[in-house]
Amino acid sequence: MEQISERQEKVLNYLKEHNIPFSCYNHPEGKTIEEAKRWWKDDGSIHCKNLFFRNHKGNRHYLVCFNCDYDLAIHDLEHLLKESLVSKGLPSCGKLSFASPERMMRFLGLEPGSVSPFGLINHVSGHACQEDLKLMLGLCKPKYFIPVHGEYRMLVQHAGLAREMGVNPKNILITEIGRPVEISENSARLGNPVPSGRLLVDGLGIGDVGTAVLRDRKHLSEDGLLIVVVTVDATTGVVIAGPDIVSRGFVYVKEAEALMEELRTISQMALDRCSVENLRDWNSLKTAIKGDVSDYLFKKTKRSPMVLPIIQEI
Repeated sequence: MEQISERQEKVLNYLKEHNIPFSCYNHPEGKTIEEAKRWWKDDGSIHCKNLFFRNHKGNRHYLVCFNCDYDLAIHDLEHLLKESLVSKGLPSCGKLSFASPERMMRFLGLEPGSVSPFGLINHVSGHACQEDLKLMLGLCKPKYFIPVHGEYRMLVQHAGLAREMGVNPKNILITEIGRPVEISENSARLGNPVPSGRLLVDGLGIGDVGTAVLRDRKHLSEDGLLIVVVTVDATTGVVIAGPDIVSRGFVYVKEAEALMEELRTISQMALDRCSVENLRDWNSLKTAIKGDVSDYLFKKTKRSPMVLPIIQEI
C-alpha cells in the first residue's frame, strides 16, 4: 500500500470521523486542470476548480470552488459574492485579487497548485480576525452576546462589533472577575458582584504567594541583588570581619572591583556611625547599611538593586 503523507492522513481521518463517504484515487501531479483531467476517473463526480482570493484590505479571504468546465471572471465573482454576503447582512467583499503563496500557506497550509476545499481542515492561523467575528455574528444572529476572550479592552472592541452587526446594546454583557451572568429561560443579565480574586499557583503552593513576595521577585528580576555581609563581636559589637560584598544579577564583581571597594567603604562608614551613636541592635545596623548603600548606588549607577545586609555575631 502506498504510504500517505501526514496531510493526506489528516484529511482522510476528518472524512471518516464525520461519516462522509468518499473514494480515494492516487494520480501523478497535475498543475493545471488540463493536466489533471488525464488522470480523473469517470465515476460521475463533478470536478471542481478551486481559487483562493483576498479582499483589497487583506483582512478577508475567500476559498471559491466551482465546476472546472465553467469560466468565471473575477468581476463576476465579486458581484455574486457581494450579493450573497449582503443578503445575509454581512459586509461586502469589495475588490478581490488572488492571495499570495504566503497567505495561502498561512491560512490553508497549502501551496499554489494544491488548493482544495480540504485546505479549510488545515486552517492554521488559530485566532479569528475581526471579519471572521463579523461573519459568525451575521450567521448566528444572537439575541444576547457575551464576549469572553482577551483583555478587557478587547472585550469592549468585540462588543462594538456586535453592535455593528445589529445586536441590541442592552443585550451585550461585558463581565469581569467577580461579576456573574444570570441566565434564565427568557433572559440574561449581569448579576450582583460576588467575592473573588486571582489565585496564584506557585509550585505545590496554591494562593500562598502574596503581593509582597511578587514585588520582591519583580525587583530582583529587574535590578538584581547586592548582599553586604558583616561579622561582629557579640559582646563588644566590634566588627571582626567584613564588610564583604556579594553581587547577584547586579554587576560582575571581577569587572567592578572599584565599585565593590567603594561599597565596602560606605558600609564601614555606616557601621562607624552606628558605633558613635551607640546603636548595636541588628535592625539599626541593617537599616544604616541598607540606606547608605542604596543611596550611593542610585547616585552612582541610577539603578536600585535589592540590598540585603547580613549581620553575623560570634
